[in-house]
Amino acid sequence: MGPVAQHNTRSEVLDYAPGYMFNEHGFLYKRITKIQPDIFTLSKPFVLEVWAWVVASMLIVGAFAGMLHLAASYLRLTKCSSTSKGSHPIPEMFSRGFTWTWKIFLSQDLTDTPDSGAGRALATTWLFMGFMLSLMYRSNLLAILVNDKIKLPFNSIVEFGQQNEYKLTWQEGTIYPVYLKYTAIHEPDVPDGKLWAKRDDFVPTTEEVVDTALSRKVAVIAPRVILLSFISTDFSQQGDCRLALAETGMVPVYMTYGYPKKSPLKEQLDMMLLRVIQAGISSHLQDKALGNSTWCMKAQKNLSESRPLAVKDFFGLFLIYAIGTVFAMAVFIIEVTTHGRSKKTKNAIS
Repeated sequence: MGPVAQHNTRSEVLDYAPGYMFNEHGFLYKRITKIQPDIFTLSKPFVLEVWAWVVASMLIVGAFAGMLHLAASYLRLTKCSSTSKGSHPIPEMFSRGFTWTWKIFLSQDLTDTPDSGAGRALATTWLFMGFMLSLMYRSNLLAILVNDKIKLPFNSIVEFGQQNEYKLTWQEGTIYPVYLKYTAIHEPDVPDGKLWAKRDDFVPTTEEVVDTALSRKVAVIAPRVILLSFISTDFSQQGDCRLALAETGMVPVYMTYGYPKKSPLKEQLDMMLLRVIQAGISSHLQDKALGNSTWCMKAQKNLSESRPLAVKDFFGLFLIYAIGTVFAMAVFIIEVTTHGRSKKTKNAIS
């Protein structure tokens, strides 16, 4: 006789007592105590859609500024006949337009601003837009760095299936391997079916669960009340919250007692258990036994100490610098190649 979760496979060899506990499933893993550096810190102030609009705006404004430079160049050519037609090529005009757009966006100087009235109107509008975008970006970035939070590795069965950092394991003798393997074969596309591929080779006993969760990159799946008992016991022994619990979102189960088929104890114990449940004694005893776990179940919020920026926080900035360097090198090679060909052409004509 012992507390078990009701399952069709177990019902073939067990008779169940009345269900006394409606229990959800959970993941047990080592508690995260440090804020992790993030390579995408610089992009966090805006969501992807906002960045797409910013890039699109820069392309449109840069193209318009290039057209204004090109128009002004042709006007000067018509007024001054001594100016050669090749002195202001089209690529150079658009290059000036895009460079001016980028400089305004980064709050740099106003050189290369189009001279016409349309150019001044465009500059006024883009200056205001650049100021507002820059102000919102800096404010949001500052708030993110000051209010940096711990990133939980997963908080549902779907998120667990999407990550690759943690493996899945369970207590020895539980029904999870049977259920997950069956679901993986017959319903491989549902979240439960995808967990089987995440399994770890090591299956701990009850005594090894805590050490396994602390020493390996694994999450132990079990009924929530059992995981709370591990957290409560570890906190009582260590005086520190070393374990964390995440929800799975799987279908909950009833916890109850199981007897061998046709057990003579079933009728009497069922009546005793029913009275215990109706009197609220079982809930009271459970809350008393798991009282220490309530401190560790508080939401993990901001850490009190400030976190210095790590190298990983600047990887995004270094990546932009590397892309810009490669692009500049490609443009340099193209310019050298194009200049060499044009010089050969001129020599051939002359």
